[in-house]
Amino acid sequence: MKRWLLNLAAALSLTLLVATAALWVRSRFVIDSYLTWYADGTERVLTSARGQVVLRKIWLKYPSAPTAEFRSARLTEGYTTRTGFAGFFVEDGKATPAIPNTPNRWVIIAIPYWSIALTGAALPAIVLRRRLGARRQRSGTCAACGYDLRATPGRCPECGTAADVKAIIAA
Repeated sequence: MKRWLLNLAAALSLTLLVATAALWVRSRFVIDSYLTWYADGTERVLTSARGQVVLRKIWLKYPSAPTAEFRSARLTEGYTTRTGFAGFFVEDGKATPAIPNTPNRWVIIAIPYWSIALTGAALPAIVLRRRLGARRQRSGTCAACGYDLRATPGRCPECGTAADVKAIIAA
């Protein structure tokens, strides 16, 4: 049961990795935005552009009717994204009363696609490493370095790792 759940989680994580890679490439050429407006006067925007996923929540001065909209456009040279350390960015802003028609407050969080891809790659890498280690043990090699242990079944002469004698004899 435990191995089945781990394999399922690794497959979902690998799917996340592939989808993230596709969106990462697309974000270099296209801006995709999903906008939602709420009756309480907030607007939430999810944008994918220039290798980032940007989440924005804006508190507007005037409430509007609840709606949702998807927009997609070609990326132009004039479009810029804010970046901080390693592509991450967080801003919590408040409006200046001197500037008319500005939002009361906003929160912006930018997450680079590389970090999402790295997260999606972690679990499949762990599962792959475990499977390769198990295959080495079944084939009579050292689990740490891959050295052939049929001549020295007790300990690996290369790295010094103690070997499973039963697995080596069975191979």
